[in-house]
Amino acid sequence: MLRRVFFAINPPSFVVKELLLWKNEFSDFLTHGVKWARKENLHITVDFVGAIREKKLSELISLVDEFNYPSFKVELNKISYFPPQKKDAKMIWAIGKSEKLKKMSVALRKIRESGDLQEEFIPHITLGRIKKWEFRKIDFNEIPEINEDINLGFSVKSFDLMESKMKRGEIVYEKIKTFYLQDNGK
Repeated sequence: MLRRVFFAINPPSFVVKELLLWKNEFSDFLTHGVKWARKENLHITVDFVGAIREKKLSELISLVDEFNYPSFKVELNKISYFPPQKKDAKMIWAIGKSEKLKKMSVALRKIRESGDLQEEFIPHITLGRIKKWEFRKIDFNEIPEINEDINLGFSVKSFDLMESKMKRGEIVYEKIKTFYLQDNGK
């Protein structure tokens, strides 16, 4: 059986709460054309593994159990469209910075023997996905600008191996295992 998995950082509740306030504000203006993320699905994808067989999944877990990486901080500093031009937008996301998170992503990819990043890694949490067909029906001048500066920092002391499943027509993420980072005294 194939399982669709990824490594993620699940943000603390105060970050989720703040992001939901922003999401709710935007969803008041964008009532159609956007599939808004559910509260339980807000996360930063560190490394998308994809479909993997059970035996390979067990091997991957064993390798990552040996992963030795220090805890670090993530700063989310903007909510915007991606790409930034609203006419081309594919999603609404909260983006941030963390060189250590970028390095962690590369290290996890190397563990599973595909260490090259195909594109620049940008830490982000997807708040909503643009449904292009419906989004195009909205008068361009009525689509709100979304380019908000935020200041949401949090410490990352663990990350999770998650599975993506389809249940009753909805994507649901289930935690398979939590991996703890080294405490570096911060």
